[in-house]
Amino acid sequence: MARYALGRLTGLVGVLLAVSLLTFLMMHSIPGGPFDTWGGQYAPIIPKELVIELEHKYGLDKPILEQYWRYLQSLLRLDFGYSFVSSGRTVNELIAEHWPYSLELGGLTFLFSFPVGLALGIVATKDLLDTVVWQPNDLGRAHLCAARDSPGDFRAAASAVRSD
Repeated sequence: MARYALGRLTGLVGVLLAVSLLTFLMMHSIPGGPFDTWGGQYAPIIPKELVIELEHKYGLDKPILEQYWRYLQSLLRLDFGYSFVSSGRTVNELIAEHWPYSLELGGLTFLFSFPVGLALGIVATKDLLDTVVWQPNDLGRAHLCAARDSPGDFRAAASAVRSD
């Protein structure tokens, strides 16, 4: 059992590294940089010297492997840096501020989806076991159970958006 768990954890680490590498490489394949449109309509006013200074500050002038290594180190420390949108605030502060809303939304979604999914699953299984033949209506209920979670939490999020 421990060997199986260790194998799964090793696979998880490999998948996380692959996803982080792909994400990093995709972001670097996009033309331009994070400060090219930073000023929006004022972008032409931003001096090139300021862009060079910001790239140096955030390590964007370093080789790509060094940038990726720094990126991984920051992820492991859970240091997500400063927000480009909320000036002067760290991403960790923003996550901490909005975490209760996400937890509430996830909890409410679970409270709704678990009993509904359980009931639909029981109905589909009961009919299946009664007939011992896979009927089209059972298949429809089974698909309904699976489709219940397909849209994710977006329906609940749309109705639970707060305007604080």
